[in-house]
Amino acid sequence: MNIKIFPLFIIFLVFNITAYAAPGDTSKVKVHDKVDMTWYGNYDQWGEFPDGTKTYHKILMHYTMGCATAGCSDWDYTTQIEML
Repeated sequence: MNIKIFPLFIIFLVFNITAYAAPGDTSKVKVHDKVDMTWYGNYDQWGEFPDGTKTYHKILMHYTMGCATAGCSDWDYTTQIEML
């Protein structure tokens, strides 16, 4: 039984390795980059996606919160992200 599964595993592995995006297939939109969001306030920033000539199947957002350059606050923050 294991002898029959092994070739299928190898085929799956080969197809999985070749399934990465080709150069130019990935678009990156950077809106905020290392912005100090201190105290209350709006940090509105517009980001424009590429024109509609391409179709997209997935949008990933990388969002990292940390301490501002002046140090960490003694309380938590609530953030709201909107995509229109």
